[in-house]
Amino acid sequence: MKRILRWARPVGLVAVLAVAVMAFAGGASASGPTFSSTITSTPSGVAIPYSTTGAPTYVQFVTTFTRTSTDTASLTHATVSQPVTKNANNNPVAASFPGPIVSLSSSPACTPTYRDSSKGVACDFGSLKAGAVISLTVVVQMPTGTAPTSFDALAALTVKEGGNDSQPQSSYTDTFFSDSLTTNLTSNPADSFNTFELTGTTGTFTYSTSGGGTGNNYQRSAVKWSGGSTFPGGTLTLVECGGPQSDSPSCASGTANPCGAVTCTTQTSIVLVPGSQSFFSLSNPLTITLTFFANELGTKFSLSQFTIYHDGFVVSSCKKPITDPKGDCVVSLLQDKSTGDVTAIITGPANGGWGGAG
Repeated sequence: MKRILRWARPVGLVAVLAVAVMAFAGGASASGPTFSSTITSTPSGVAIPYSTTGAPTYVQFVTTFTRTSTDTASLTHATVSQPVTKNANNNPVAASFPGPIVSLSSSPACTPTYRDSSKGVACDFGSLKAGAVISLTVVVQMPTGTAPTSFDALAALTVKEGGNDSQPQSSYTDTFFSDSLTTNLTSNPADSFNTFELTGTTGTFTYSTSGGGTGNNYQRSAVKWSGGSTFPGGTLTLVECGGPQSDSPSCASGTANPCGAVTCTTQTSIVLVPGSQSFFSLSNPLTITLTFFANELGTKFSLSQFTIYHDGFVVSSCKKPITDPKGDCVVSLLQDKSTGDVTAIITGPANGGWGGAG
C-alpha cells in the first residue's frame, strides 16, 4: 500500500511574512524630514573690535530652521546647538564662542542648557510639526585680545523620528546644519568701528576708532553716552571716509556731504548709535569727540576759521544760539600747539554725518 504525502499550507506563516515585508518596504521608501536654514549676524561683513575695559563689543547671531518636507512624521527632541563643528561622520561636536552668550531668545520658546561658561548652548524646542519654523537668537560678548583671529557660528539642529521613544526608529537621530558664518576679530579698527550694542544695558559707554594720523587714517572719532537701557540693541557704527586725501577710504555710495554746500576739508565721520533720535538730547546727551590730525588740516589751517558741520548744518558753540536743527552744539574746539591736532567735543543728539571745513 502506497503512502501519499500531503503538504499543509502554512497560511498563518505566509500572512506573517507578508506583514513583515510590507513593513520593511514601507520604511525603506518613506522619505525623511528635510530642513532649510539661514544664519545672519549683526554687525555683518566687517571685522569686530575686541572688547576693552569700559567698552564691551557684541555680535548678534540669528539662526532659523524651516521644515521643508511634506511628510507628516512626528519629530521629537528638536534641539539647536550652537556653536558646533562637524566630525568625520558628519555629526555635530560642541564648540565654543570666544566669549559668553549674554542674551538669548527664540521662536517658539526653547529651554536652553548652557555649557563652557555660557560660551555655547543647546536649546530644546520639543516636537516639530509639518511646516515648523524655529529660530534662535543669541548675543555674544567678544573677548579682550590683541591678535587678529576669527571664529565660526555654525549651528546644528538634531531631531528624532517617531511618535514616541518606544518605537525602534525613534532611536535614530537626524542632524541638519546651518551654513558656516565666520566672524573676524581685530585689535586695530583703524578706519571704522562697528559693533552691536546690547539691549537693556546701563552705564557709561565709550567707543572710538583708533589711529594717530598716520597712513590713511586722518581722524579719530569717539562717542560716549550714559544710560542706554531704554533703546533697542542694534548696530553701533563709527566710520571715517572720504575727504580731499586721495588715499582715504571712499564713503559708501549715497553718503551725503556733511558740510552741505561747502566742501569739507576733512574726512567724514559717520556716527550711528542704536536707538531713536529722540532718546538723545542736551539733557541726556550723546557726546562726540572728533580729532582732526595735523596732516589732514594743511599748513595754512586757521582754527578761527574752522567750522564743524553736521548733516549739512553749521554746529555752533554751546555758548551761542544753536544752529544745528537737531540740537547739537560744540562744547570745545581746541588745537594742540605741539602737534597741531584739533579736537572738537560735541554734545546733543549727535547721530549722523560730521565734517569740518575752514
